[in-house]
Amino acid sequence: QKKEGPPPAKSQSSAQMEQSLQYQYSVHGHALVITLLLHELPLASGGVSMEFLDKIITVAYSLVKCQDNELLAKAAPGAVCTCVRSGYGLICAALSTGPTAVSSHIAGFFRLWQVSAKHAEEGTRHFSESHDLSCLDAMLVSFVAFLKNCSELLLSVPDALNRSTLLLENVFPLVSSGGRLGEESENPAAASRLDSAKASIMEAFAWLPPGSYAFAADQVFSFAALHIQKLTEEEVCCSIVGSLVTSEDKILDAHSFERATAVGQTGGSLRLEESLVALTSDPAHHSERESVLNTLAWKKKNRKESFALTIFESHILELSDTEEDRTDAPTPLHAVGTWKQPSSSSAASQVRLLDAAIHTFAATFGMQDGRAQERASRALGNLLPASLLQSAKSLSVTASSLIAENEKRKPKSRDEIAAASNISATLLACLQALPLHEASTEDFISMGPPWMNRAKDLFFALLPSSVHLVRRAAAEGLSMLATLGVTEDAHTLQSSILHSLDELMKGNLPDGTVRKFQLNNDALSSVKAGSLLTLACIQRTAKRMDSDERDRARARSSSTGNDQSITGESAADTAPQTMIMLTRVLPYSLESDFFNVRTHALHALELLISYSVPEKDEEITAENLHILQKAVETIESNFLSAWTAITADFDGGREGEKFAAEPAFMAVLLRFMTYILPRLRLLQSSDCCAASRFSSMASLVMENSAMHPTVLFEGLVFFEKLSACRSLLLKDKISVDNTADPATSCMPFIIRSFGTMYPEAFFEVKRLNPYGSNSVMCQRAAVNLLRILAQSPATLPSSLLEDEYIQGNLLSILDTRCGSRHFQHSAFYRTISASRDAERSVGEGDALETEIVMALRAIYEIDSNSAVQVMGTPDATRRLLHLLLMCRVLIAGLASSDDGEIDNDDLSTPAGFVRQAELHATSEAYIVLSHSSSCRWQVRCHAASIACHALNDIARISEKGIDEKDQCPHFHPSVALASLQKQCHDVAACEMIGKRGITSFASMHLQGLIITACSTAIATSDQAELPSLQRAGLQLLTALVERFGEAADPESSEDELALQQYSSQIASGIRHALTISTVEGEIACEGLPQLFVAGCNALEVLTKTRIISDGNVHRRFARALLASSSTLPFVACSDAKTKESPLRSAVMKKTSSLTADTSIPLLRQVLTLSTLSDLRLNADIGAVPSALAASLREETSSASPGAGIFAAALALDGARVLQRSIGFLCTTSKLIESPALGLDSSQPSGLTYPNLQDVDESVIAAMAKSWPLLANYAVTVLTDEKRTLEDNSDAIKEWVSSLSPLLIAGLGESLDNISCDENASTFIPYSADVAIACTNALSTLLSQSNGTAEIDSLFAEDLQSIIASLKAKVILPALRGRSSNEDDEETERKEDEDESATAISPILIAQASKLLETLCHARTSSAIASEETYIGGKVFLEVVLLPLTALESGAVQLGGDDGNVSSESIDVIMSSSLRCSQHFISATSGNASIGDGVDPANLTRAMVTIVLSILTNADNEVKASAPKTIEAALGLLLDCIRSESIDADAKRQLAATTADAGCWEAWKSICLELEGETGLVSSVSSISKALGDWNDTTRQTLALKAIASYAQTPGADTTSIVGIVMEAAGAELMNILKAYGICSAPQGPSFDGERVAVCADVMKLIMMSLQQLCSQQGNDESQLSAFLAVVFEMFTSIISYNGLPNHPSGRPKADPSIGRICAQGIVFVVRSAPAAFKSAIVQLAGEDRTTLEMAVRADMTGYVVAQKAPAKKKLSLKGFK
Repeated sequence: QKKEGPPPAKSQSSAQMEQSLQYQYSVHGHALVITLLLHELPLASGGVSMEFLDKIITVAYSLVKCQDNELLAKAAPGAVCTCVRSGYGLICAALSTGPTAVSSHIAGFFRLWQVSAKHAEEGTRHFSESHDLSCLDAMLVSFVAFLKNCSELLLSVPDALNRSTLLLENVFPLVSSGGRLGEESENPAAASRLDSAKASIMEAFAWLPPGSYAFAADQVFSFAALHIQKLTEEEVCCSIVGSLVTSEDKILDAHSFERATAVGQTGGSLRLEESLVALTSDPAHHSERESVLNTLAWKKKNRKESFALTIFESHILELSDTEEDRTDAPTPLHAVGTWKQPSSSSAASQVRLLDAAIHTFAATFGMQDGRAQERASRALGNLLPASLLQSAKSLSVTASSLIAENEKRKPKSRDEIAAASNISATLLACLQALPLHEASTEDFISMGPPWMNRAKDLFFALLPSSVHLVRRAAAEGLSMLATLGVTEDAHTLQSSILHSLDELMKGNLPDGTVRKFQLNNDALSSVKAGSLLTLACIQRTAKRMDSDERDRARARSSSTGNDQSITGESAADTAPQTMIMLTRVLPYSLESDFFNVRTHALHALELLISYSVPEKDEEITAENLHILQKAVETIESNFLSAWTAITADFDGGREGEKFAAEPAFMAVLLRFMTYILPRLRLLQSSDCCAASRFSSMASLVMENSAMHPTVLFEGLVFFEKLSACRSLLLKDKISVDNTADPATSCMPFIIRSFGTMYPEAFFEVKRLNPYGSNSVMCQRAAVNLLRILAQSPATLPSSLLEDEYIQGNLLSILDTRCGSRHFQHSAFYRTISASRDAERSVGEGDALETEIVMALRAIYEIDSNSAVQVMGTPDATRRLLHLLLMCRVLIAGLASSDDGEIDNDDLSTPAGFVRQAELHATSEAYIVLSHSSSCRWQVRCHAASIACHALNDIARISEKGIDEKDQCPHFHPSVALASLQKQCHDVAACEMIGKRGITSFASMHLQGLIITACSTAIATSDQAELPSLQRAGLQLLTALVERFGEAADPESSEDELALQQYSSQIASGIRHALTISTVEGEIACEGLPQLFVAGCNALEVLTKTRIISDGNVHRRFARALLASSSTLPFVACSDAKTKESPLRSAVMKKTSSLTADTSIPLLRQVLTLSTLSDLRLNADIGAVPSALAASLREETSSASPGAGIFAAALALDGARVLQRSIGFLCTTSKLIESPALGLDSSQPSGLTYPNLQDVDESVIAAMAKSWPLLANYAVTVLTDEKRTLEDNSDAIKEWVSSLSPLLIAGLGESLDNISCDENASTFIPYSADVAIACTNALSTLLSQSNGTAEIDSLFAEDLQSIIASLKAKVILPALRGRSSNEDDEETERKEDEDESATAISPILIAQASKLLETLCHARTSSAIASEETYIGGKVFLEVVLLPLTALESGAVQLGGDDGNVSSESIDVIMSSSLRCSQHFISATSGNASIGDGVDPANLTRAMVTIVLSILTNADNEVKASAPKTIEAALGLLLDCIRSESIDADAKRQLAATTADAGCWEAWKSICLELEGETGLVSSVSSISKALGDWNDTTRQTLALKAIASYAQTPGADTTSIVGIVMEAAGAELMNILKAYGICSAPQGPSFDGERVAVCADVMKLIMMSLQQLCSQQGNDESQLSAFLAVVFEMFTSIISYNGLPNHPSGRPKADPSIGRICAQGIVFVVRSAPAAFKSAIVQLAGEDRTTLEMAVRADMTGYVVAQKAPAKKKLSLKGFK
């Protein structure tokens, strides 16, 4: 810079140009990203919204129209080109979404294309020709994308086909030779752009229907021929040969690893394939790759047929079928003739142009006359390289005489490969494009058209080619020539071809002339191999053509209505006799000078047999059986010869060929055995051991194949067929062991095929791994074989899966594949144009992931079924627990101390068993985690799913044989600890224990499981949410909460649950799922709706447990759900039924999500409201702890009216969908869980959706399944008392009126699903849920004030049906219980036959009783309010009194379980019946009448009798098991007593009766209702007897409690009561106090607990009497002192026996509190009547006076113990010195 000075300043134009480039880069980059995303988003959840697609197309319009902006074109023409290309790129992406999405924009696209074509024709102002070409190329690429993805619109859009043809015909001259843009440039980029434009035009013509461009066909044909010739001379090799030949012969391309030279020869071995791709592929510029981005072939593939399925019936072998030509025609016009779909475009522009030219040449070849066809074939012959000319002596071009022997031994040059590939591809494409019968009247009949004869010679010239694809193409071409044409021509040409093949196999020229220069070994081997393959191809082609002709004839007959059998020319008419072909091939398959020839002969033999032997057994002839026998001999002979060592003496000069062809030979041998294997059943009479020998041979071949992917793949296919033909192995008794079990034979190869996919840098010691171990194709075959074996009738043994760690290996492959993902809608290889096979093999990883998941599911079913088979044994759940623990390690990752190795811990303690189980699980997980402490999130997701299934299956298996669930060791740690301690004692004597002997329990690993589940429920990756993993973790957490929700904590002395210490983590995981999916303004992520579903399910499970007892936490959960429904509008029912319903717009509002799906907001509302409904219903029916029920009721009731209305609308829509799809409102759970409801498009729109087709099936299923919950919640919210005060109460009543018929219908249908007879009653679970929700909703509706006012209008017509259904379907079966004559074994058998049927739900019984009670209350209330005289009628009364009648007759007993109904349910039914009767009694106290001649007085008296019977017969057990019945009976008795039907005498008699019977609660109630103490007087004798009955202390204590309680009742005349009692039973009371005070009373089990209470009750009565005596003036003091002396004597004896506080007596069972009670009584007398006290104390003995004085002093001082004075210290004189 010092010498030259500062750099010159940039000009203003240069700065503007740099700034413009930045904008160009931005536009181009954003457009490219959108283009890529549009390929991926349609496959994502929700797809792509039409609104977003319309925006993209609008932007594309704006970018393309920049070409009309002269100002911008003048300033920066390059920027205009960038904008135009970006716009057309967006259009390409939009077109790739399919015709449905872009049909409305096609007219606009055509206008853009026409404008761009006009610009290219006339020239754009300020543009150079290169700029116009750049824009034209982008336009043509988008037009090709239209033809490829939206060909259907050519017919559906008016004039689209004509406009397309016209557009191409106008553009075609521009790029032709001499055209405005057809001049080639020396600039490589410009030349590439021109080639791309030409290729696009050729591809467009190839995609058009045949014959649609007849006027331009000649020019297009000449143009294509010119470029084929030109590019071939430039040594450009086409890439479509592989897509033209049959993939069935691809097996012949297999080479050994050391001698592979092309892609596909190593069977997909990634380590070699990547190197071969890099060595053999052409470079590709980024602009070239962008041109073909939207036309990749691996995006869509729809094969109509497959040799793997039609011949071998193998789904694994189908994986190797990669043909692209067998696809459906996009339009009927394309189906006319033999139109063939063009292959996918190559990224290299020249290769792409050559491929398109070949396709177009073949498409227009049939439109030319015979002379033009002959000239074209001659031109192709001129392109034949000199090294191959000597094989075509009949051609007009003679071979050069300068070809020497040393020249023949040189490697094949690129020009020979390019020419051979291009010629073979062109000729084969022409033959495939010809009609089935092609002939010309001007041609010679003897040999067919001249071009066919020349094509035959060219194919013969290509047979010696060293390129395998060329040789296969030549063989197929010759086979088509031998079978194509008119019948007489075909025979003549066929004979000529067969004769030429014989001569070639002899080493001569095709016409029989001896070669001037003998072929070298490689060429001779190639020509013989190609000749043998040609013979097989002739048979195969003839069979396929015959099949196609029959299909066409069948289609024509069906279209005309003629279903007659199809007769016609068979395959034997167009192909030589099979035996003739076999005799030519068989000698070479048994012995040949060339190993490659023998391989081809063996493959040809397999093809000849497979396409000639009939598939049906009844069509097999003796000749066919002989052929099959010979095939078996040939296979065994070749197997034995394969072990021949390669020696220099015998194989001199052919060692390389043997080493190279060895994998192909073994693969062909395995495929031959695969085909013959199912047909061995025809040979079992003569050879029953052939299948076993085949199995042994296959194992040996695979073992010695160096794990070559091709050989391994074919071997796995063989074992797939062997597993299907397992019956062939059963009759074999002499073969080698394990051959009878295909799974055991193939398992080592399955494991080896998994291999390792990790780079060598991961290994600590570099080791040699086989190349075949990392083949994706082999891994797919192994995984699919595992799945097939697992799903076969003879399943894999669980022990084999466990020994080989199958799940761990599969998850290891899944982890590797998830780490090798790439964007699947673009080319994997970026800077090169790789072959289609290479790109397709890379893209198979995604399919492998899906197949691994399917295999894991199938294998898990084996483990689950194995556990069920050994149910009841200690080993039943061991394998499932192992999977659970292994998945936990995979989810959580390895700890620092986990190394995957099992150590021998001490098994003398439970901790040793727990540790061993964890180590065994870690050892299998270490297969996945050997190179990293954690695995991919996808693997963790699947592991969580497996863990969830394993936990549920453990619960299902372990709890089935246990009567009480709290005794299951898997879910109760204390029980598990005791079981492990017992196991430790059992193992103490055994020093060795295998891994199958180690047994642990899930509850012992609860801490690790719950921590792992909680952390997974909120898992992220680089601060990015992982909804799929979070959902799987939340599902596992839900299963853990459900299974361990009631498990006690063994380390806690209090009543704490094991999961309560993790309550905060559990709540955090659920809250995360509920809140992350409802955040407004965020882009919706795939999986969030499913995460929200999992969160709702987890919340429903959590609320049913006591894990979180804090009601505020549940309030926050409910508020999180209510937040999304708070904005729902209030809409009247009539307005919601209109087209412009506000309810629809509330959930169908616009969203910023790229994958906007209108059903996602609807799904969120359905889940939100259904979850709130479930929470509220559980709180109402008592399914949640009582501490949380109040909080949930309060929070769920605070929902807005809009939420209630939307819940009502969803309920109506869901019921309508369910009714129209299956015809019922309730069904079994198996049917409703399936998303497919069988809906049709004829259903009208609903209240919450405009079109049912736009709603996802999962949303429809959610609405249909949760309609009863939604209806119940809607009734709860809308009928709240606060709503009646609102102005819109009329609209609310309208919604309620709409729901009422639905609830009644749902209740009726659900009750109809009950199977009711004399012996048993079962209930469908889902119907029970419907019935519970409907009964609760109806009860809520009846119990509210606004519902009660309209009771008659709502239920008048359905009252009888509801009552009858509840009686017949619930009440009667519940009362009947189990019949006494039913055998228990018979009952168990019935339950096993119908596992889906369960006993009547106790909740349903409670809700049915509640509904009857509410209905009764509503009827009686309405009768009282309106002063009606009719309440319910006799029918209603019969239902109400039915339980009481059954109880009175002895059919039902209170207390204890009876049959299928528990004592709690009987208690609920009886109490409800009593309360209903109470409502009737209360209602009839006025003028109301029950109706139907029922006398209220008689009813009252009858109720009194029933109540007395219940109360008098109720012992302690009944009172404990039926407390609700006792309480209701007392309430009913009280109402009956208050009734006018019971007079005073009757009441006094009832008091005496209840006292005699010991019904003291009833006695007390009666006495309180009587005036004065007449009830007590009438029953005092009974009281005295009860108090003096020392034989029944229970009766005594109950009477005492009743009297004490009665005396202390507020408002009662205590003075009279005490006086009466003391007068009649004072002595008995004194005796009771003394007997219980000094423990002289009979001591029963309850003596110690009741002693203090009895003494206290007696003291209360005595103190009342003393207070009465002391307070009355004028009493005789001598009588009082005498009474006090008696009382004091008793008190002192009790105090002496029991002592006082801080002054114990030391007597047995002494209680100082009793002595203190007596002391307090004495002090009361001292203070109340001192004179009487003094007089009484004189009468006591000295000892008693001392005791009395001590008691008084102690009570007055507060029972303080006197402390001794401290002792004085002595003075020590020794201290003073």
